[in-house]
Amino acid sequence: MLIDTHCHLDAAEFNLDRDFVISKALQQGVSKILIPSVARQNFDAVIALCNQHKNCAYALGVHPMYVDSADVDDIETLKTYIEENNLDQEILEQAEIQVKYSGYIEKERNNADKLTRLEEVKIPEDFDYNKIKSMSIEAKQKLTKIKPATIAQASRISGVSPSDVSV
Repeated sequence: MLIDTHCHLDAAEFNLDRDFVISKALQQGVSKILIPSVARQNFDAVIALCNQHKNCAYALGVHPMYVDSADVDDIETLKTYIEENNLDQEILEQAEIQVKYSGYIEKERNNADKLTRLEEVKIPEDFDYNKIKSMSIEAKQKLTKIKPATIAQASRISGVSPSDVSV
């Protein structure tokens, strides 16, 4: 899963081909595009753009390039903007979590799917683990003693490594 974590698609340079750029990114495997605001003046534009494209998320704040021209009130303005526009704090936190941990979440989801598929792969009751040369001695001993019914069960036995069950 690819995430573009910093793409200023709200910039005027994209006015003629913004939809094409987003479409091309999605075709290339980018699943999420984070569009950061640069200053409070473009909050509405960034939010509107993200509302038009479900694969886009916004980040409101002041871009580091504009910090020198920002004033102390910008933080208060951001807070007020969030409250006035009913931008739910829980949704904002969830979006942050999704962006930060989406790769890990996807990896764990894939692992869970793989384990579910491995529950379907049956091991014959009379299977002779000693005939598998690449398996560790500990794994052979434990699998022979426990006699798991599926590959998924075998993978959960202490002392049996992923390489032992991938044979």
